[in-house]
Amino acid sequence: SYIGALNMSAFTCCCLFLLMCLWVMVTSDITDWRAGNYLYFTWELEHRTTYRVFAYSLVSYTAVVIAYVILAAYELVPTIYLSLPLDEMFTLVGTNMVGILMGSIAFLST
Repeated sequence: SYIGALNMSAFTCCCLFLLMCLWVMVTSDITDWRAGNYLYFTWELEHRTTYRVFAYSLVSYTAVVIAYVILAAYELVPTIYLSLPLDEMFTLVGTNMVGILMGSIAFLST
């Protein structure tokens, strides 16, 4: 179903963002999270272009998916029939997407 595809695509986007952050951390000179250079790394990470591009991509992806789910809930775009009624589907997917949206906005506000 497309609900599974939406959940898997959201999971993939979040994993790509996490991998980017981990790659930047591994390539930096961090040896211990209690050290001062880790604090500097977290401050520097927020100001990198790569981080900003991925964060804006997450926000954009989430906004597009929320718009798609709203259109699908009101049957304005063709969808495959699901065993869930549309109001339950909207609640399920809508709460997932709102959570992802809030998380991605939190990435941008740091």
